[in-house]
Amino acid sequence: MLSNRPYYFFVVTMACLFVGSVRAENVRDAAEAQAIERAETLFGEFEREIQQVDWQRESVAIDDALQKVWRRNGWSDESDRFALQLAREISTIPPWQVMDRINLVSERATERYGLSQPNAARIKGKVLRELGTLMARHYDVVVSQTREMLETRFAEKPFTPEMVARMVKEGQPMMNDFEKAVEGFRGELEQMVPGEKQDVLRADFRSFEKRQRHVVELTARWERGEWHPSDWGLDGDPIQQKAATNGVPAPAKDARTSRAGAMGKPGDAAPLPKWQPVDPLTWFAYVVEFARKFRLDAGQFTAARSIHDELRTRALDYLKSRKEELSVVLPAKRAEHPGYQPVLDVFEELRNRLDAIPTTSQRADAAKVVDK
Repeated sequence: MLSNRPYYFFVVTMACLFVGSVRAENVRDAAEAQAIERAETLFGEFEREIQQVDWQRESVAIDDALQKVWRRNGWSDESDRFALQLAREISTIPPWQVMDRINLVSERATERYGLSQPNAARIKGKVLRELGTLMARHYDVVVSQTREMLETRFAEKPFTPEMVARMVKEGQPMMNDFEKAVEGFRGELEQMVPGEKQDVLRADFRSFEKRQRHVVELTARWERGEWHPSDWGLDGDPIQQKAATNGVPAPAKDARTSRAGAMGKPGDAAPLPKWQPVDPLTWFAYVVEFARKFRLDAGQFTAARSIHDELRTRALDYLKSRKEELSVVLPAKRAEHPGYQPVLDVFEELRNRLDAIPTTSQRADAAKVVDK
């Protein structure tokens, strides 16, 4: 299981915020619809502000930070690796595409725990209700802290120990409610998971609890003003580095992108989670890797993302139209199933349309890297 608390200030606050973009027609019952409508009313204009985030840059930075945190803490058993892989997959999806994130988590949980389709739908519904309730109850803190963090990043100013200490104290009531929600979620999930998958579930919760204990220890330090960028895997972040060297940027092996938004060399970053041609929810990882390979500039990446969004929507609409027929096909068999061929065709269109974006010089530079 994922521990959301470690990344509350840098990742999860933003991710939770976009529950306001979920539309009530995507949910199954009146209770879910009411929770989502309440959250949607709360967020409104703020959601549009958030979409100004350069997710090309942030997703790469988050991916790097996640890997650092896991590696430095020795979180390496099978459940730890599953949690990291899921976190990395989620980070490739822009947070304002909240239903895509929730659908991805639901699909991975269904596969890992052998959930039936009705139980998978129940899990998704509970996630929506809990997020809606948390956001309604703690809206002021979430909005103010997220806005402050984004404004800090936009101004290319570093996060400071004083800022983190204040946020930890302000956010404690929400985190207490979040932990209660996790316990309730755990109880329901345990009843849905078949016997042969119970050991996997228990191992995943032990992994989750291990990370929770770690963060509880860190939180005590953060409240005392002893936060360090490495706690969030940000010690290689260009903005934090600049602050640490009194305004003189220091070279860093871990820097992934320039602040202008251009992509670094493909070899500079660890591979993103592998995309799956039959799973449109993973295609953004392909777009990001493509952008890395050819070092697309900000304008080119915007074009690539627009193509991705159009084709992903087309593929998801197709899957939705044949949901009953295709949902029973095992993931390992989907690439060979004729019902998934239209999805494969759309993915091939995505590849072809992206291939037209790089300039001749970008292609030549990418070829030189490959030759090396």
